[in-house]
Amino acid sequence: MIALANLLCEDRGDEAGAEQVLRLAAERGEPLAHNNLGVLLRDQRRLLEAEAAFVFGVRAGDRLAARNLRALRRTERRRLGRAHRRAARDRV
Repeated sequence: MIALANLLCEDRGDEAGAEQVLRLAAERGEPLAHNNLGVLLRDQRRLLEAEAAFVFGVRAGDRLAARNLRALRRTERRRLGRAHRRAARDRV
């Protein structure tokens, strides 16, 4: 399923389709789907969703997801902080 998502995203430019495929793959337990979903979301600047996807990957034992989570938190610290504060305000 990850190969299909890559084909959709890279060859056809269908990021929405790739996201759907990766979410389905993650739900079905595909080992690397959370990391790939996180990368796709990160590249779309959907940082909170990307962070959550990487966290799920880390919990599943994916070392690449752990590396990408650390990199995301290091490079996007301010944006993530603002996004977390905004999300907390929206929940109230």
